[in-house]
Amino acid sequence: MVGVSEELMFRGIVVLHGALKDTSVIKSVIISAIVFSLLHSINVLGGNSLQEMIMQLGFTFVMGMFLGLIILKVNSLIPLIIFHWLWDFSLISSNIINSQNAIINILTGFHFYFEIIAMLVLLVLVYRKSRA
Repeated sequence: MVGVSEELMFRGIVVLHGALKDTSVIKSVIISAIVFSLLHSINVLGGNSLQEMIMQLGFTFVMGMFLGLIILKVNSLIPLIIFHWLWDFSLISSNIINSQNAIINILTGFHFYFEIIAMLVLLVLVYRKSRA
């Protein structure tokens, strides 16, 4: 349910219905990404080290930017909710399984590769949006 509530709040309410009414598209996506990222700083209370929390802030900011631009393109929360659930599942299952099995490690560790792809797609979307 975390993915559902976060997508409803940060992409559904903040990006589409909140900041977008008062600011530009890029500013509303940035605001949403910042708040989404800062929300994850509380994970330091759950046992993450300060270094892990800072890395997570960077990853969640990039993810927030990426998902914020995607919601503007697809205009539906369903794909974002499904993706967010898969993302959280891969992170949690990789910690639980902690397997030496290469296939499981690839499937559960896709989040690292996705971050790289998300950053590239994000750069292209921002570039195309700024030219429009």
